[in-house]
Amino acid sequence: MPRPKMSCPAPRPDGGAAAMWTWAGAALLVAAIAATWSNSLNTPFLLDDQSAILRNDSIRRLSTAWSPPADAAGVPNRPLVNLSLAVNHALGGTSVRGYHLFNTALHAANALLVFALLRRVMRGPPAAAREPRPAAGAEHGVAGSAPTGRVPAVWPDLTALAVALLWAVHPLQTESVTGVIQRTELLGAFFILLSLWAFARGGERHQSGDGRGGRGWFALAVGACVAGALAKEIVAVVPVLALLYDRTHLAGTFGGAWRARRGAYLGLAATWLVLAAFVLHTPNRGGAAGFGLGVTSWEYLLTQCRALVLYLRLAVWPHPLVLDYGAGVVRSPADVWWQGPFVLALLGATAWALVRRPSWGFAGAWFFVILAPSSSVVPLATQTIAEHRMYLPLASVLALPVLAVGRLAGAKVLAGFTLAAGVALLAASMHRNEDYASAVRIWSHTAHHAPGNYRAHYNLGNALVAEGRAAEAVASYERARALKPELGTIHYNLGSVLAELGRVDEAIASLEEAIRRGPDRADARANLGAVLARAGRIDEAIVHYDRAAEIDPGAADLRATLGELRLMRGDAAGALREYEEAARLAPRSARVRGRLEQLRREAGR
Repeated sequence: MPRPKMSCPAPRPDGGAAAMWTWAGAALLVAAIAATWSNSLNTPFLLDDQSAILRNDSIRRLSTAWSPPADAAGVPNRPLVNLSLAVNHALGGTSVRGYHLFNTALHAANALLVFALLRRVMRGPPAAAREPRPAAGAEHGVAGSAPTGRVPAVWPDLTALAVALLWAVHPLQTESVTGVIQRTELLGAFFILLSLWAFARGGERHQSGDGRGGRGWFALAVGACVAGALAKEIVAVVPVLALLYDRTHLAGTFGGAWRARRGAYLGLAATWLVLAAFVLHTPNRGGAAGFGLGVTSWEYLLTQCRALVLYLRLAVWPHPLVLDYGAGVVRSPADVWWQGPFVLALLGATAWALVRRPSWGFAGAWFFVILAPSSSVVPLATQTIAEHRMYLPLASVLALPVLAVGRLAGAKVLAGFTLAAGVALLAASMHRNEDYASAVRIWSHTAHHAPGNYRAHYNLGNALVAEGRAAEAVASYERARALKPELGTIHYNLGSVLAELGRVDEAIASLEEAIRRGPDRADARANLGAVLARAGRIDEAIVHYDRAAEIDPGAADLRATLGELRLMRGDAAGALREYEEAARLAPRSARVRGRLEQLRREAGR
C-alpha cells in the first residue's frame, strides 16, 4: 500500500503562547471539576461501596490490600483499586469525604490527560491522508479546521480544551466520579490515557529520529499498561488503540507502524499476560462476569445494542440518568429491531472512515474499542447496562459537535459554544449529584426510572429502614419480592420489618419463606425464633434457635437466648447449660456471666 501524502500541519504558537494556553487550560479544567463535584464530597457509600469498603476486611491494613477478596464487589482481580481503598482507610477510616476527594482528584488527572492527548492529536499532521483537503483559504489540524481565513495559533489547543472540558463536567460522568467503587473506571481510564499519551510522545520522538528518547516514552507506556492491568480489565484495549493512533497520526499505514515500532507493540501486548493471570485467578469475578452465569453471549450482545443506543442518547441528552439498570437482558432480535441495525450502521461507518477518513475513523474506533470488553459478547451478568462504561468513550462522542461547530463557525463561536454548553452541563452534573445526597433519594430516583429492577426497590427498602421509616419500607420490599421471589434475602428483610411493626403472622410467613429459600441462614432462623417466641410459640422458637446455633456455633447470643427460652419452658438445667456455653464463647461478657451466676445461685450452686 503506498504511503499517503502528509497534509499541512496547523500553525504552532510560539513557546510562550503554548505554555500560557497549556496552563490556562489545565487550570480551567481543574477549577471546573472542583466546582462540579463540590456538592458530592459527603455522598454516602452506595450499592457496591458497602461490599468493597465497609465489609472488606482486606483494606484495613496495607499489607493485605494486595489480596482483594473474591466476594467484595468491584475489587476481585483489581489489587491496585483495593490498595487505593486501603490508603483511604489508613488516612480516614470510613469517612466518605476522603474517598470522594480521591475520586475527584483522579477525574481531574484524567481530564488533564485527555487535554494533553487531544493537543497532540490536533497539533500533529494526519498521516493517513486520503481525507479531502480543506477549502481554499483554510488550514487544518488533524480533525478540524477553521472555516475561513488564517487558522489562529491557538486553534488546536482551543479545540482540545473544548472537548476535554465538556467531557470533564458532563452529567454522564457522575456515576463514575461520585460512586466511590467506580474508581475502578477512573483508574483504568487513567492508565489507558497515560499509556496512550506516552506512546504518542514516544512515537513523535521516534518519528523525528530520536530513537533513544522514544524508548523512554515507550517504557512509560508499557509500565502504565501493566499498572492498568492491576486496576481494570479495559486496559486490554491499549495495544489496539496505540496501533490505530500510530497508523492514523504517525506512520500512515498499519505496516509502517509495525515496522517502525514493533518493540513497543510487543511490550504493550505482553501486558495481556499480566491481565490474563488475574482474570484466571478469579475467572468470573465473584459471579459478576463471564460465561455460565445465566446469560448467553447472544443475549448479552442483543442487550448491548440497546445499551449503546442509550449511551449515545445520554451523551446528547443526559436525562434521566439511572444508578442501576438491573440485570435484564434482551432475548430476541425483534426486541432491538432498530437498535441492532443502527449499531451495525455505526460500525460500518467507522470501518469505512478508518480507510477513507482515518481521523474520523479513529474517533469511532475509540468509542467501540473501549466499550468492547464490557459491551460485546462477554456477559457482565449482574449489570448488563451501566452508565460508568461511557466514561472514556464519551470523549469521542463529544468531539464530533465540537469539531462541527469549529469547522462551520470558527474559533470565537466555538469558544462561546463551549462556555454555554459547559455551564449547562456543569449545572446538570451538580443537580445530579444532589440525587446522591442520601440513600433514600438515589434509590427512590432509581426505582422510579427503573421500575423493573428489583435491586432498586430492595435497596430503597433498606435505606428507608436505616432512616427509621420501616412502615414505608414494606411497600418497597414487597415490590422487590414480586420481581425476584426466589431471593431469600428479600423475604428475610421484609419479615424483619413486619416483625418490627408488630405484624406477627405476616412476619412469620416471610421468614419461613426466607428459610425455605436458604435453610442454612442462621440469622433467618434466629429472627423467626424471636417472632415465634413473641407469639407465645416457645417450642417452635427453640427448634429454630437450636438450628441457628448449629449453623453458627460460635454465636454466644444465640446460646443466651436459648437459655432464656428454656427457662420459659421450666427447664432450669437446660438454661444453665446454654449459659455455660455462652460464657465459654464470650468470657468477657459481663451480662452473660452475671446471668450465669444468677442461674447457678438459683440452682444451689
